[in-house]
Amino acid sequence: MKFPDCVIKELPAERIIGTTVLLGEPPFDTSEIGPLFGKVAGQIIAAGGDLDVGVGLYSDSEAGTEVTCGYRMNSADGNGLNTTGPTSTELDTIELPPCTAATLIHEGSMSRIGASWQHLSEWCLNQGYSLNGPCREIYLEEDDGDGSDWVVELQQPITR
Repeated sequence: MKFPDCVIKELPAERIIGTTVLLGEPPFDTSEIGPLFGKVAGQIIAAGGDLDVGVGLYSDSEAGTEVTCGYRMNSADGNGLNTTGPTSTELDTIELPPCTAATLIHEGSMSRIGASWQHLSEWCLNQGYSLNGPCREIYLEEDDGDGSDWVVELQQPITR
C-alpha cells in the first residue's frame, strides 16, 4: 500500500463539541462510533447549532482508548448553540491547545485507516519525534455510499 507524504504542521487551538466513549483495549469494537456522530449532530441541530467539520479525537487512558466524536466549533458563540432551556445540549466542549503535529491525508475506505495511522506513527518515530497527546481525525470528505471515498486528515501531535 502506498501512502502519501507525512507533513509537519502547526495546528491552532480549537474547540470541539461532542461526546466521549471508552473503547477499552484493542482490538476495538468501533461499531458505535458512526452512530455516535449522528447522535451528536442531532443534538447540535436540535439545540439550534450548525455543523462544521467532523472530528474524532483518540486518547489513551488507564481504562483503554477514549474516543471523542464531535464537530469543530466554528464561532465564538459555539456554533449558535442554545446552552440553556428545553433544547439545550448536554455535549462536552473540548479545548485543544495549539501544537505541532505530523499529518497525513488518508483517502479511501475507512477500513484501511488503521494502516494509515500505523504508517504515520512509524514515520514520526523514525524521524525522532515522540507522540504527544490525543491524535485527531479531521473528516474532510465523507462518503454516504459504499464508504470508499473518504478523505480524512490524520493529525498526531508530536515533540522532539
